[in-house]
Formats: sequence, C-alpha cells, structure tokens
Amino acid sequence: MTFPLSLGSFSLNKKIGERKSPRPGYNNSTQLESFLNKLAQAKETIVHSGLKDAVILHHDEADGLCSAALTKLAIEKLGIETRLICLDKLYPEVVKDVEGGSRRLVVFSDLGSGHVQLLESQNRSRSILVILDHHDTSESRDPLVHNLNPELNGFSGEKDASSSTVAYLFAKTVDPTLVTFAPLAIIGSTEIPGEAQGLNMIPIGDAEKTGTVKRTPSGAVKFDGAVPWLSPSRASSMLNVLGSVGYYRGGPQLGVSACIKGFDKQILETAKGLEEERRNANQRMMEKIRKESLSQMNPITTGQGFRTSTPTVIEDDRDRQAAATI
Repeated sequence: MTFPLSLGSFSLNKKIGERKSPRPGYNNSTQLESFLNKLAQAKETIVHSGLKDAVILHHDEADGLCSAALTKLAIEKLGIETRLICLDKLYPEVVKDVEGGSRRLVVFSDLGSGHVQLLESQNRSRSILVILDHHDTSESRDPLVHNLNPELNGFSGEKDASSSTVAYLFAKTVDPTLVTFAPLAIIGSTEIPGEAQGLNMIPIGDAEKTGTVKRTPSGAVKFDGAVPWLSPSRASSMLNVLGSVGYYRGGPQLGVSACIKGFDKQILETAKGLEEERRNANQRMMEKIRKESLSQMNPITTGQGFRTSTPTVIEDDRDRQAAATI
C-alpha cells in the first residue's frame, strides 16, 4: 500500500497495546460509541445542510497542520470547497469576521474549545460550526454548534487524544478510505508526552491493519516510505517550523501540502532553512545577552518583590495578530 506522506522507515516510541495503566475512558465502549455517534451526527448535519463552501480555522503548530489537512480531506469528500486560515490563537476579530459573512460551514481545528460561548454569540450568519479539538471545553446547547471534543465523553484531552486524532476519526467517519492518512494523527499526537493511549491508539491500530505500520521486536512501530530518516517527531518539528517561522512565507500552506502529498524535496529544504534561520537568530540574541549586563535590560518586577530580566528568544517573524490564509 502506498503511504500518502512518503515518509521513510522510522521508529515510533509508542507501543501498540502495551499501556501500563489503561484508562477506563478508552476501554469504555459506551463512551467511545457516544463520541463516534457525535461525529456521525455532525457529518449528517453537514450533508443535509446543502452548504457548498467551508472555512477551516486551524492552529499553526504540527497538530494544527495535521488536523487541518485531515479536515480538508474530509470536507472535500463531501463535495464542499474549503479555505484554510492558520492562526496562532483564536482572535475574537477573526471569529466575528468569519461568522458574520454568508452562511457556510466553519470548522475550528485545534482551536475553539475554550471559546464555545464566543462562537455561539458571533454566529450571526447561522452557519454550521464544527469544533475538532482536545483542549478544555464546555458543552454547547446551540444545535448549530457541534463541539466534537472527546473530553465531553470522558476522555482526557491531555493524554487520550490530539486534535489530529479527533480530525482523523471525523475523516474516517466521513469516508473510511481516508484511513490511509492515519499517520497524520500519529505525527500530530507526538505533542502528547509518553506512550500512546486512549483514542490516540486508534490511528496506530488502523495504520497497522492497512500495512503502513509494522511492529519491531521491541514493540515500537515503523512506517515504510521514501525518506528513511524522517520520524514522527522530526516530521512534527518540521511542521512546527513551517507553521511558525514560515508563517508569512507560505509555511502553513507547505505544511498542509506535506501532510496531504508528502514531504518532497522543496518542503524538506524549506523547513531546514527555516530551522537554520531560527537557530541563527537565537544565537545572535544569546550573544547580545551575554555582551550586555542584565542590569541594562528592561526589568520586570515579580510578585515576590524581586526584579529580574527575561530575555526574548526569537521563535518566528510573525506579527501574532495576523492570520495566514491558505
């Protein structure tokens, strides 16, 4: 089977079926069934709505780019055109603008869970709102809002699910053939420390069944592909730098493209160049800090009455108030 990401053979430090302390949430079939039913209900609502265009707002880090790619694939399978907007966080101004236009499907991927009431209040267009996220959240009573967060079904957003996994499960609900993109959920889940558990085990199991994942004698898994050195953590790191450092230079677009079409030579070289740029910027900053005494820097008074100075490490070149559109 062709691996859609063109990833190399790599080892994943997440073992299948070897959790030391299984979480009741994952083993509770009622909770899992309830969550999957919510995904199916959201799909049916979208299908019956007759809407033909969608806006997908997503986070700029690896989990956000992976979940955006999965969401894009799923929504386009339903015959709906998509436009992606990459954000470092959900700004009220963006919500007001997106929800204040024509009626459409608006999906929040790796964003939105903490702002359910805001999303409800700004929905003047009566659009269908779908939230695919894993952060802390609250229930919505609005029938136009589908908050597909597994925390509402007893799972832990910090341990059991990434946004990529949530988006993957939604994509698989929309079209089971999208199971071939299970590796995206694995890459997106690398932000969660420790061995995979809960819902994050599902894409690993699916990838094993389709042959894109193989067990090693140690219990880890491997993917086969064209880039032998690219691991899930390395892919995640490259997506992070594309989304942040490359924010104004087409980085998010390249990241989503990598997720769907593969990490080709251009994307690999661009990501490496951005990483080098960030390292150089950080090195220059640290050299400046070493040359200057801390007493000459702008002081910050702490709550304990001490005065300290916090140097700024360069992470990217963005104005964090802006959105990049794909």
